[in-house]
Amino acid sequence: MPLDPSVAALLSQVPAGPRERILTADPAELRERERHANAAVAPRTPIGVGSVADETVPGPAGPVPVRVYRPAVEGAAVGGAAVDGATATVVFFHGGGWIVGDLDTHDHVARRLCRDLGSVVVAVHYRRLPEHAFPAAYEDCLAAARRTAGHIDRYGGRRDRLALAGDSAGAALAASVALAFRDAGEPLAAQPLAYPATDRTSRD
Repeated sequence: MPLDPSVAALLSQVPAGPRERILTADPAELRERERHANAAVAPRTPIGVGSVADETVPGPAGPVPVRVYRPAVEGAAVGGAAVDGATATVVFFHGGGWIVGDLDTHDHVARRLCRDLGSVVVAVHYRRLPEHAFPAAYEDCLAAARRTAGHIDRYGGRRDRLALAGDSAGAALAASVALAFRDAGEPLAAQPLAYPATDRTSRD
């Protein structure tokens, strides 16, 4: 069976032979590789949404960059129903091993979520390793999620339809933030996680 074209494009970006260990590699070089790899699988033409705006929200160590995607309300449909007025909100945390990844590498993912779900997507760019040790990333994500929930009138308008999502390291962060919401009695409607790192225990 042939590989999916997007997967084949991604694999073509992986160099042959051994690679430098991630713990000793230059973070700037790793991030540049990530940008190239994601560019290879992103659509040539950006997925259309209603609007995209770069903003910041208050964080524990200063402003946290976010990118807000809003659906094209007029004429949009989700599950056969027209999107009108207030809608769901997804706070999205990008993956990248807590070291790489940013708002640009995952722009196509956030756009697809916005378009396919008809929801507002608040993509969060948290502080990364090795410059910022744990729990910096978690604290940024928690602050951004709570800011979104506390100002839901600016981000979709439906507090009962707030979701936390992410891929890989971002999914682990989403799961951790969801636990904080649970413990504080703060409601969430959904938690879509793509291959999250949620169990680091070893088994024989």
